[in-house]
Amino acid sequence: MASTSSLDHFFNSSRHYLVAGASQDSSKFGHKVLKWYQAHTLPVSPLNPSRPEILGLAASPSITEFYNKHNSSPNTQGKSFDSLGVSFVTAPNVSLRILEEIKQINAAAAGKNSMPRIEAVWFQPGSYNNSVLEAARAAGAPYVIAYDDCILVHGATYLQKSKLWTADNNL
Repeated sequence: MASTSSLDHFFNSSRHYLVAGASQDSSKFGHKVLKWYQAHTLPVSPLNPSRPEILGLAASPSITEFYNKHNSSPNTQGKSFDSLGVSFVTAPNVSLRILEEIKQINAAAAGKNSMPRIEAVWFQPGSYNNSVLEAARAAGAPYVIAYDDCILVHGATYLQKSKLWTADNNL
């Protein structure tokens, strides 16, 4: 299980979320996780190298491409953001490649207040191994969630705790 601190800090009102491994296939978890973000009215974008759009949202082929597009004007879906959170629904080898991109992005953003950083990562079950967790720490994301904490199971609890969503939202 992730540390309570990481879970308590994953959701933030000025954070935009990315779903790495987002899928158009409704039977896949990449689709379900992306839909979860939409259902909870969180600003989210899919990452998928072979789809230009998923669930009506413009998809980026990589985190680097998303970042470069939004770096100068961090604004998506009508909301500005000062940090990014990534939910991984990818195989560990793909997670490692994305974490290398995150490491480079965070290094470039270090000490530059105008550049958003990738501060939070949530590894869905099956998307990580020990090498991935080591790479996440090396990438400079202070909030790392793993150890079988599925956003579909535990996400609403921590989203309510963050006060960004309440049960009164009628979801």
